[in-house]
Amino acid sequence: FEIIVELFKLENVPLKTLKEAKTTALNLMLFLEFNESFINVLSKEVFNKAEDILRIADTFYMAESYVESLQLYLLAVKKFGVDSKLLFKLGYISSKLRILEQASFYFEKYLEYEPNNLEAVSNLAFIYLNMDNFEKAEKTYLKLLELNNFSFEANLHLSILYMSRKKKDKAEKHLERAKTLNPIAP
Repeated sequence: FEIIVELFKLENVPLKTLKEAKTTALNLMLFLEFNESFINVLSKEVFNKAEDILRIADTFYMAESYVESLQLYLLAVKKFGVDSKLLFKLGYISSKLRILEQASFYFEKYLEYEPNNLEAVSNLAFIYLNMDNFEKAEKTYLKLLELNNFSFEANLHLSILYMSRKKKDKAEKHLERAKTLNPIAP
């Protein structure tokens, strides 16, 4: 791989050679430990399809190597723009890395494309709760219940939220609903 990295640093390399090295580089990146040269190589013009970068990023994402996958997804965004699936992944990764402001931004943008995605709404509500943005958390959990009246988590978190805000009646209502939905939960 180091030889391929050096090849991409050279000037005046025939395009045919770079295209052949591209395939080898992509295949190697699937099995190597991440290093900064991945970003440098994938930044080259010969990597002219989003799939080239996303394939590598997805490999790190599935291995739960979130810092590395985030770097690669952001490179893909820089080169090719963003789509809804990528926004969801960026939100999820950012939340895993506890970059909550960034995570909320990505999930909010994702929900502009898919406003009724239960997983995204649930993730966003939980992020707001962890950011102590109780008004947005409440609103988002209520939206989740509109989409899925059988959400144990939404009812449980609303109960906790209302209890912390001294709204006992609302807290009890959602706690009872949560107990009904999942009677074996501790």
